Amino acid sequence: MPSDTTTNAAPALSNDEASLYDRQIRLWGVEAQSRLRNASVLVIGLTEAGAEISKNLILAGVKRLDIIDDRLMSDIDGRSHFFFPFRRNIPNQKISSAAVPYCKALNPLVEISDVSLDIFDESVDDSFLSKYDLICFIDYDRSKVNLANISSLNNKCRSSNVKFVVCGNFGFFAYVFLDLINFEYFKEIEENTSIDHDLNDDEPPEAKKCKSSKPEKLVKHIEKFVPFEMITRKLHIKSNQSKKFKKLPSAFYIFSVINQYCEQARKNPSSLPEDLNLLGDVYSKTIEDVSLAINDLAFEIQRFSPQ
Repeated sequence: MPSDTTTNAAPALSNDEASLYDRQIRLWGVEAQSRLRNASVLVIGLTEAGAEISKNLILAGVKRLDIIDDRLMSDIDGRSHFFFPFRRNIPNQKISSAAVPYCKALNPLVEISDVSLDIFDESVDDSFLSKYDLICFIDYDRSKVNLANISSLNNKCRSSNVKFVVCGNFGFFAYVFLDLINFEYFKEIEENTSIDHDLNDDEPPEAKKCKSSKPEKLVKHIEKFVPFEMITRKLHIKSNQSKKFKKLPSAFYIFSVINQYCEQARKNPSSLPEDLNLLGDVYSKTIEDVSLAINDLAFEIQRFSPQ
């Protein structure tokens, strides 16, 4: 279970909170719920995936959720986004501001705000980032944002001791990157103890002992996560590194193909013939560079479809 790294104990939950979060408190305990209640999260990108993440955070009972998404609502958003049920396009309204009332309706105890800000602006510093415990960057627009931008933001978050998540999807393919910096948690260590039976009974020797397992103590563990820039270094695959790269999961190659395409096209792939041709060229070059058989990625590629 995760440890509480704060120096001050979280205030006790109110009766209303205990009643509202009763089921999840039974799952992960009062202490974890109290830490959730004190957590502030920034979600950048209220796409379908961003909406699902936001919904789960709101229902979990975080203290505060801020949303950044300056895109104007499209007709597709009005029809498919579950924060806008049975609505059509609202001209000149931002996704984030339109979603706030629906988000608040999910859980009135959570503070929810629409933030208008360019997260990559040089003025964004520790004074802003340190307000949050977690920043989620979802389905970024590759015509405006590249991997170097994300690495820079991740490094700023690390300097401010803010956890960082990047995720997105392309058709049936999805990815997630976690940088929890140094994540502390406790693990129960069970120790087997032997209890001898009465030596005068008629049981065979192997049955004269029974094992009694019980939690002996909680041991603290620390998982160290790597920054996003460590991932980007591996995306440019070279033939002399093929042996090492063959050990990576196939999803890594798909992510590599997508991002190499986006670096060249400066946009997400579509179903247009010219986009598919370029995507195919990048895919073939990736396979060639790491000396992989086409079948190694065929199944994964078949599951991939442009957004």
